[in-house]
Amino acid sequence: MVKLKTKPANMLTQVYTLFFIMLVFLHISCGCGERPEDEATKVAENEFLDQHQDISPQLQFEKVLQALSDPKGTAERREAHTDIAIKIIENHLADLDKSIDSAKNPLYLILSAIGELSGSEVLLVRKHTRIEKYLQIFEKLREKVSLSDKLLSEFHDRARINGIESLYYPLVVLGEMKADTDVAYKDNNLNESLSILWWTLMKGNLNTQLRKKMVQALTKTTASTEVKVISIINGIFAIPNIDKKPEDYERLTPAMYVAARMASRATNEAEANDAVDMFKSFLNNEHIKLFETKKTQAYLASTNNEKLQEQPLLSFIVFNAITKRVILNDKWLSMLDDALQAGDLKNKTSEKNKKEIKDYVIKYIDAKEVDKHKNAEKQNFDIEETYDKDKVGAVREKLEKYVYPDGKKIPVGGGKKNKEGKGGKP
Repeated sequence: MVKLKTKPANMLTQVYTLFFIMLVFLHISCGCGERPEDEATKVAENEFLDQHQDISPQLQFEKVLQALSDPKGTAERREAHTDIAIKIIENHLADLDKSIDSAKNPLYLILSAIGELSGSEVLLVRKHTRIEKYLQIFEKLREKVSLSDKLLSEFHDRARINGIESLYYPLVVLGEMKADTDVAYKDNNLNESLSILWWTLMKGNLNTQLRKKMVQALTKTTASTEVKVISIINGIFAIPNIDKKPEDYERLTPAMYVAARMASRATNEAEANDAVDMFKSFLNNEHIKLFETKKTQAYLASTNNEKLQEQPLLSFIVFNAITKRVILNDKWLSMLDDALQAGDLKNKTSEKNKKEIKDYVIKYIDAKEVDKHKNAEKQNFDIEETYDKDKVGAVREKLEKYVYPDGKKIPVGGGKKNKEGKGGKP
């Protein structure tokens, strides 16, 4: 009798395994592995195309936007209708009405659809919502199709007069709304008129990606907008607060707001990265004022309401680079390198700039050790429980190198003794 090399039980297991593999292969090859929602999307897409296959791409586009406008539409149907609209744009753009003065222009049609949406949830742009799908179509269109200044101006006026916030993002990235355009702000029990740049920064329920794109667009300058944009970017704004007296309002430039409100108060890396990205948009503007001292006042939540008063924008970068509770210190430390080559600091051969940076190091970086200037207890960066000593040292080295690229050192406190006659510590 021949002995089996494989036990009967093991053979049975192998047969079952082989049978299971064959079933999986058959399931995949016949297309049965699609998710139910994918299948529902395909069904909805085929249903629409079967109904409208004999009409022109222009009419198909109009019909698909009409279908998308249904507030009760399912996620799958919205996905299907969006896919159809995008395919029409990609494959039949030449057949669409691209006349810049036409109300049948696809860009006009999508802006009209977006303008019909309102409510506190709209700006969050949640998945599978009408606004998400409209914006996907808008993004496909905005680089391919244009509207006349007259029609864009009509959307602009409609959005501002009626407070149609859903239109702000499209109009900003299309260049119709500029940094100094005034719009209504009604959050936090306030009813104020703000520039669209400040609205973008302060609006509470605005989708983060939209906010970042708006900031990026609003901080760019052209020959025709340069003066107004620079004025907004470097101007101090007293931020209204119903719980404070006007004299206690925070007074900040937009970039300071990003650094103090968004970066220093971020609770996770995603929020912190978003703040870094937005700040870079300001830093990329060649006219940014990094070392201009104005009557600023910022409350820093991460330090139990410590204040930065009458400080330049540079101090806000330094603060975020060295403060223990701020997330992503190293990115802000790296940002300092960029800042020292930007805006009013980009002229590294300027003796005025070098002297001011040297004085800044002495007055603020070394303040506690050497000389207690006015308000130094609140504004220097040498409080051990708050600031990372190593990062303070790294900041000092970067500023020192700006003043002395040859490697010469700035004596702590400028080499002077403090009021008690003791020399400063390195």
